[in-house]
Amino acid sequence: MTMPNRLDALKDTDVLPLNEAAELLGLEPSYLEYLAASKAFGLKSKAIKWKRQFIVSDLRDFLEARAKGVTGG
Repeated sequence: MTMPNRLDALKDTDVLPLNEAAELLGLEPSYLEYLAASKAFGLKSKAIKWKRQFIVSDLRDFLEARAKGVTGG
């Protein structure tokens, strides 16, 4: 699976709020928050003052793990 082109323009250390991360991944914010809370496919996030944030490198790792999990690779 290739990374969404929109993630390519970001640095690994960039931090995205929940809504931006969800939009980049093409997911509903509530679903991304659920995935983060359940640590699905190793997704990491930080909740600071009730606002969930994601580091771009963690989003990339999540996409790779999800692709491997879905394809069985």
